[in-house]
Amino acid sequence: LAQVVPFGCRALRRSELVGRACAFRVSGTMGDTSEPDRLKQAFRAVDRQGTGFFARNDLAKVFRELEEWSQDDLDDLFDAVDPQKTGKVNYTALINYIFATDDVDEAGGEEDSDDDDADAVAMLQQCAELNLDLEQKVKPDTWAKIMGFLDVDASEAESMYSFVAQEVQARGQNVTYGIPLREFLDDLEITAKDQESIAALDAAVDAVAVGKVAPATQHTANITASSLAVELRKKDLPVSKAWELLDSSQSVSTTGKAAIRSMFGADRAGLASFVERCMRSPPVLPSSA
Repeated sequence: LAQVVPFGCRALRRSELVGRACAFRVSGTMGDTSEPDRLKQAFRAVDRQGTGFFARNDLAKVFRELEEWSQDDLDDLFDAVDPQKTGKVNYTALINYIFATDDVDEAGGEEDSDDDDADAVAMLQQCAELNLDLEQKVKPDTWAKIMGFLDVDASEAESMYSFVAQEVQARGQNVTYGIPLREFLDDLEITAKDQESIAALDAAVDAVAVGKVAPATQHTANITASSLAVELRKKDLPVSKAWELLDSSQSVSTTGKAAIRSMFGADRAGLASFVERCMRSPPVLPSSA
């Protein structure tokens, strides 16, 4: 642990105030792994039991050995990610707190900056309690699956992802390996006070992580696959051509195409198998489909 913490201490020392560590802003990336990600990897290497937590007392001892920390400063830091004072600190939440982006409105002045800091801390506290990692990166297909559980159709999810990706790239950051969840909060209009939406996002992320598909996305994909099956039969094409037909078909909606991409990503064989199952045993669809 003592080998890992100095890196975090340097990051904290660069922040304007220890009590407001979220004011530290990370700029740029180092290869394909950001500074917070590298620190998380280092902590995981030390966390041999894989619990995700370190005792507050152990962390405090190491922090004091490396820097001059008052008890109040340490309490402020650890309380931000352990508001219930359990005596254990989730190091993912701690790193997220340290490296949280703080967009300062220059025209708004210091008062607006303080409000932004308070909102950022409140958001991180709630996410820490849910074990929701806002720094985890998601790719387009994963994002569409998450949005399906929030009743956002796949085509709208694609548009949102594209818009946020452009914003992130404009700041000089690489999106090849995905975009951190925190980048989507503004577009989702989720604030620290919106506890239900934060909980819904957490539930959606967890559902996708275990391979679940939102009912609405599955329903749209069923309709699309059935439509592809009909076209393949009419054109006497093998199911292996399902992906090419998906791209060229005029009868498949944009939402339908997005739903298929959400479920299968670039897995052409997976789509072919799905369409073949629909041919053998068509899914039950409403009459309006």
